[in-house]
Amino acid sequence: MKINNLLWLFASVCIGQGVNAQTAKNISSDPAAQLRLLVQIPKLGMPTIKMPAKPDFSNRPVMPGYDIKTAIEEADKMCPLLNLKSTLLLTGERANNEVVGLQWKTTNTFNSNSFDVERSLGDSLHFEKVNFVWAQGSKIKEKYKLPDNNDFNEWSYYRIKMLLMDGSARYSNIAEVKGYDKFVFSIYPNPTSSGVLVMLSSTVPGTGKFSIIDSHGKTVKQYASFVGKGMNRQDVDISQLPAGVYLIIVVLPDKQTRLQKIIKYTN
Repeated sequence: MKINNLLWLFASVCIGQGVNAQTAKNISSDPAAQLRLLVQIPKLGMPTIKMPAKPDFSNRPVMPGYDIKTAIEEADKMCPLLNLKSTLLLTGERANNEVVGLQWKTTNTFNSNSFDVERSLGDSLHFEKVNFVWAQGSKIKEKYKLPDNNDFNEWSYYRIKMLLMDGSARYSNIAEVKGYDKFVFSIYPNPTSSGVLVMLSSTVPGTGKFSIIDSHGKTVKQYASFVGKGMNRQDVDISQLPAGVYLIIVVLPDKQTRLQKIIKYTN
């Protein structure tokens, strides 16, 4: 019985090999059979994972009542180091008829290098550099003062150009300064024992006539002198006159008249 089983198994293997050989022969000679065989074998490729182009967090839950923008603004107010904004503020005022006093303040200008002082006469459109000041250092607050010789009789306009270390620049506000008084006429010292300094302004250049009248109306001194447009100063010597009260009268080139009282005393 055992021999029969082995013979049957051997016969089955031989028959199977013969069938497979015949099948392979048929496939190699039949293109259609080859195509069917290829279709039956699945092709394997690399697995792919489809990812979204941009993550969508719109549906994610957020902490209720928490506003990050408001939190940053509150922290900015509480901590001065987070709010170091630079400022440059200019003011100007006429000190007298010949000088304008300029002042400017800076805060948090740590990278400032120097300042150009610019001026425009008559309007705020034609600024020109008239002075230069080095920056003092890198303090949080700085103050600067500078006199500017300016006897312009109309409005003057000033601004400060702050030059930074990186080569860039910032401008201050524009400060307006009024012109000198067109009708200035002052005498100093008064009373006096010898002479006085007369300060006067004129709208046009030309010859001015100076007269000194005593208390009786008599002209005790008279002379002519050139008067320029704008501010002028004249030294008047009355040392040879006796003590008393006098009146000085000046007729300007435009025919306007200025007069003031002088008190002369004896040394």
